Amino acid sequence: MAVVIFIVYFILFTSAARADYQNQLLISYEETKTREDSATEITSMNFSHYFKNVETSTGPWLLAPFIQRISSISFAIKDFEYTDNESYIDGRIRTLAVDISSKESPFVFGFISNRAEQHTMGQNSYRADIDNNGLSVGYYTEQYTLVTLGYTASKTVFSDTPYPLQSKARYISLTHVLLLTADSALSLSAQYQQEKFKSATNIKSTNLAANYFVNPQLGIGGAFLIQKSNIDNNNSTTIEINASYFISPKFQIQISHAQLKLDNAYGTESKTTHISGLVYF
Repeated sequence: MAVVIFIVYFILFTSAARADYQNQLLISYEETKTREDSATEITSMNFSHYFKNVETSTGPWLLAPFIQRISSISFAIKDFEYTDNESYIDGRIRTLAVDISSKESPFVFGFISNRAEQHTMGQNSYRADIDNNGLSVGYYTEQYTLVTLGYTASKTVFSDTPYPLQSKARYISLTHVLLLTADSALSLSAQYQQEKFKSATNIKSTNLAANYFVNPQLGIGGAFLIQKSNIDNNNSTTIEINASYFISPKFQIQISHAQLKLDNAYGTESKTTHISGLVYF
């Protein structure tokens, strides 16, 4: 027991001089509730390895991998449960993501692959297996300004029908970091995505986000997301506020709260609360 306490203390509370890292472990919990007394709970774990040492001697610590353009590989597992008065859904999502970046090149290359299984139990019980793969290419137009083009393809196979659900999505995003002082910064991002299904459904989404880093440890921000579909009752608006804080150079907490409103006759709303802890080593 004493050994465990020492290891935790060493990871979380070593001095700022030893704050540089190559690995990141994130554990999070998320809960979504709606007016219809339905609830979704999500727990996830994500491990990231950076191929070079991430230095945190200057600037906001959370932005260090972006500013230094360090390549990484990530593995994630996400478990989810959904319940309402009529059905129960659970499942697991496994994710592999690779980002290739370097200060010697303005290009950034990304790959992501998701594998998920979902079980629905109720009047209509079935299993769904989902494969989602994506590629992206980014270009630094300036030192801290990144433009990214991405493409994803998704396929869902259901146990109760021979007809899969397939979609393809394309997106463009812009990320800009403005260093205000040696310790503070403003991060701005925007993304537009268009997803098309073989069933003729078309979903367009626009996401705007801003985060202000007061000092290397503390960041506060918000996001605004609009989704529009050619299918009735599928338009939505989401507003989010968030904050992140490094309790020590090796440990960070992140919290966020989001409210989504569907543009339908019922005015359906949902509220999502998210909390996560990150360990750097």
